[in-house]
Amino acid sequence: TLETVHGRKDITTVISQLQKSEGEKLNLTAALHLERLRLRNLQLDVGEGGRGGGGSDDRTVRLLKDGIQTLEQKISGVVEAINEVLEELRCIAADENE
Repeated sequence: TLETVHGRKDITTVISQLQKSEGEKLNLTAALHLERLRLRNLQLDVGEGGRGGGGSDDRTVRLLKDGIQTLEQKISGVVEAINEVLEELRCIAADENE
């Protein structure tokens, strides 16, 4: 396959990268929503006096919050990658229009 055209990656390769990044973002976003839901449910359960775990619940809350933060950072990185790919597509389109 042609890997580069005029020193740039082939448009199909760039679009493939975009699709991969978008899929990764979708998966991370779904995981983030699940973690937020788990945290909310745990906090509601604890708030209602549901489980008597005490320290165990505190540890779980910390773990969920850490997981949420990690997922948010990963999503941010993927969004940056998506923006870079979109910029590359803009450059390819601009070159084609010249």
